[in-house]
Amino acid sequence: MHEGQLAAQQFNRAVEINDQIVDAYIGLAIAQKLAGKVSDAIVTLSLAAAIQPNSSLLLAETATLQFRVGFGGNLPFHNTENSPDLIEAVIGAHRKQITRRPQNPDLHYRLGVLMMSVGRMSEAIKAFENTLEINPTYTRAGSKLAVCLFETGQKEQALEQLTGPKCLEKNALELHYKIALLYCDKVKFASSLMNLERYLENNFTSADSAVNISVVLQNLGLLDRVRLLLCGIIFRIRPIKQRM
Repeated sequence: MHEGQLAAQQFNRAVEINDQIVDAYIGLAIAQKLAGKVSDAIVTLSLAAAIQPNSSLLLAETATLQFRVGFGGNLPFHNTENSPDLIEAVIGAHRKQITRRPQNPDLHYRLGVLMMSVGRMSEAIKAFENTLEINPTYTRAGSKLAVCLFETGQKEQALEQLTGPKCLEKNALELHYKIALLYCDKVKFASSLMNLERYLENNFTSADSAVNISVVLQNLGLLDRVRLLLCGIIFRIRPIKQRM
């Protein structure tokens, strides 16, 4: 029906559902490893790796749809339907955004997933490592990194990513707690996001407060339910020149 934006939203919901299944397998693999059942953990990790490509392909489709909508269909190359040029253009757009905002963990994460979608696993591994270096609490980046390492035959390194819950540093723990409380009151939550920017910049590695909030909400399992609200907040917080 040529409704690219609506299609992108549906693909995005599908990514969230598939990622939740992957998260469940990763959680099971972690539990098995901690219980000393390493062989079972490897089998479970293989199941996560088998399901993960669905998320990569769906997110790539979401990104390309949004890219095409942004150009209004007037793309700078021919044969736009399922064209390799299209996904490469999307990857290039992410790289440009990273150049402008190198401390944004979500951009590195999305670049990693895009790299997985085109089978460039070594570049995906680097992107996820960059994500975790910026924000160690980005749990899905850790899961994706484990899957990439497993897929490239680095099973020992993949198992090293399967760790139990880490004790959060005090400020990070308080941040998760306060955002969870705020989310209980939707009106207060929306109005308070604007006032959290200075607090977040002082207490998180990344200086991008809106992204920090989205990572916290993802850790809390609330990201899919507040995605549209966050998009509106991000556009109010960030200057137009930084929008993608």
